[in-house]
Amino acid sequence: KYNQEPKINPDEVAAWKWMPLEEVKKDMEMQPEHYTAWFKIIFDKFYQHINITDYESNG
Repeated sequence: KYNQEPKINPDEVAAWKWMPLEEVKKDMEMQPEHYTAWFKIIFDKFYQHINITDYESNG
């Protein structure tokens, strides 16, 4: 979780967007062609980890 504006290096990134996790998940379902195969794999693992961590700290 991050509450500040990200600092993007324009030499490394051509385009980016800042979205809450739930919006990324929905966008990946609606527009899977916009995401690389590796991003989908990592996102799925990261998303599961975040849900487990949030459940444990709130549970």
